[in-house]
Amino acid sequence: MEFKSNLYRNLGNKPPLNIAFIEAELLNTSSVYKSLSAHGWDPTKPTLLIFEGISYYLPAESIQKLVQIIKPNWTIFEFLKQDDEVAIDRVKIAKKIFGLISSQCELSYINQYNYSRLEKLFDNMSIVNKHSMKYLEKMRTGSNIHFLTEDSGWIEVCLLTN
Repeated sequence: MEFKSNLYRNLGNKPPLNIAFIEAELLNTSSVYKSLSAHGWDPTKPTLLIFEGISYYLPAESIQKLVQIIKPNWTIFEFLKQDDEVAIDRVKIAKKIFGLISSQCELSYINQYNYSRLEKLFDNMSIVNKHSMKYLEKMRTGSNIHFLTEDSGWIEVCLLTN
């Protein structure tokens, strides 16, 4: 986190007072809770929990424990779609990318999700928005060049609320 904090500052940015770069062992939920509290997090205030670029590597049980201990009002969850929900010609792209990551980092697994699995994972929350790579590309650039169909992307993002 120190690296990210320094990178942010070196770009000429000063973090707002309500943003802190916090290190925590995500597999140890009591450590996460203590670290957040030590940095001023107030569990009685509305909380947004963001899983971005991490859901692939965390065991589902750890994600559930984090949600149970933090009790967010909202969760943004970015995830790798299951192969059968990705266009056949696009599955190989995700397999190659995550295969390289898995190999280089010596990971024993990469988690993939679908919305049915997410409903079970976040059993106390409701999915209120779903965004495909097609939607995100269109929103970000104004057109679709790389992601022409809903199944052309291997990543999705959803918003959950309690």
